[in-house]
Amino acid sequence: MKIQLVDTKARRLSLSEDDVAEKDDFSLSVSNGFTEDESTSFVVLFDLSITSDHGYKLEVSFEAGFSTDEPITSDFKESAFPVVNAPAIAYPYLRSFVSLVTLNSGYEPLILPTINFQAMANKANQNHVD
Repeated sequence: MKIQLVDTKARRLSLSEDDVAEKDDFSLSVSNGFTEDESTSFVVLFDLSITSDHGYKLEVSFEAGFSTDEPITSDFKESAFPVVNAPAIAYPYLRSFVSLVTLNSGYEPLILPTINFQAMANKANQNHVD
């Protein structure tokens, strides 16, 4: 199966001054979106919230759309690709977006940390077992 990232977009963006933060606060959640039928597309959704000690709060809902050359099956949905590989492919676009938005808004540019999506998936699986 051939899989391709076809687009990225910010679905929601909020950037505001926040002088209360004494330390950085970072929250990121990742999920997938599939249609009911066996279509040839899916999305990875990132929800990010950051309160920076540089004086701002940023909240972003960011979507990355993928297409496939074959219908998406339940086996694909349960595989590692949608929860590990696809987010790893799309995350650099979110990192770039956040850096540019903060820089162009006149704030100290924010460079998001790298993320090990395999470790995130392992932790999520472990939490479901416990």
